[in-house]
Amino acid sequence: MAKLWLTDRVYSVWEYLIRIAYWVAVIFISSLYLQHYSEQNWFKMGLILGSILSVVVFLGFARILDHLFKPPK
Repeated sequence: MAKLWLTDRVYSVWEYLIRIAYWVAVIFISSLYLQHYSEQNWFKMGLILGSILSVVVFLGFARILDHLFKPPK
């Protein structure tokens, strides 16, 4: 698990930009959720589930990016 987070791998600029854009989009969608559903009683559970889902999707998305941007041998 440590290799997943603490890696020596160097990513291309495009990979960094795509990853940053993903998290900016997640933050934007979360802020829209906060504005729209903050008065509901199930709001906190939805926020927790949304956060977990965004991390799981990111892990899959990162694997796809690693596959697409892998350096040629």
